[in-house]
Amino acid sequence: MRINGYRKGRFHKGNASRLGKLGVAARAKKRMESPREEEPRRVPAGELLGVLQWHAADGQVRRWMIRQGQRMNGIQVAAKGKTVECGWDHLFRSLRKKLSTPKRILT
Repeated sequence: MRINGYRKGRFHKGNASRLGKLGVAARAKKRMESPREEEPRRVPAGELLGVLQWHAADGQVRRWMIRQGQRMNGIQVAAKGKTVECGWDHLFRSLRKKLSTPKRILT
């Protein structure tokens, strides 16, 4: 078998996955046999995930506390004494509107 102009060797089970001949099932079996470093766990609702903090050029500081929401892809955002449950996409869309400034400021 020639790949990229030089001989890679004869096809056998040892090099089958490297040559792409063994298929998805064998690679999945090989992946499942390897030990996992850490077992996945479900994050309980209300657990603190982190804090987003913004220091504006005018000295104003904004801080958002991010906690796990009721659903797996939901988060709770606490800011200015209010708590809102939403997703990451919605959070970053709203932050973009609030934090981005135009390149040109018309006076």
